[in-house]
Amino acid sequence: MPHVIIECSEKDLVKDCDQLLLSVNQALLDTKEFVAADIKSRCYVPDYVLSGLDKSEDAFISICLKIMPRRNDAVQKDMAERILAAVKAELTNNGGKNVQIMVEVTELNAKQYHKITV
Repeated sequence: MPHVIIECSEKDLVKDCDQLLLSVNQALLDTKEFVAADIKSRCYVPDYVLSGLDKSEDAFISICLKIMPRRNDAVQKDMAERILAAVKAELTNNGGKNVQIMVEVTELNAKQYHKITV
C-alpha cells in the first residue's frame, strides 16, 4: 500500500508513462510514509472519455491515491501536492490544450482490505 491509479483522457498527455510512474512513486517515497516495494502504481487511458460536452474541452489526468488510514490531513495534502508536481513535470506540450490534473486521496477500510503474497 499505497495504490496509485492514473487515468489520462488522451494517450499523449505525458512524455513517458514509465517515467511518470517512477516520478510519482519517488514523490510518495520522499514523504517517508512508505517503502518503495509497497507502492503500486498504474497509468492508463480509458477507452471512452468525455470532458464537458464534446472532445474539444480540456484534457485531464485524474489520479486516485488509495492509502491505509491514520494519516492526518496535512500528510495527505502533502502527498497530493507532491503527486501533482510530479505529474505536471511529465506533461507534454498538449498541443496548446488545457490539462486539468486532479488528485483524490482515499483512505481504505483497513478491516476490509486484504493482501497476501504467494
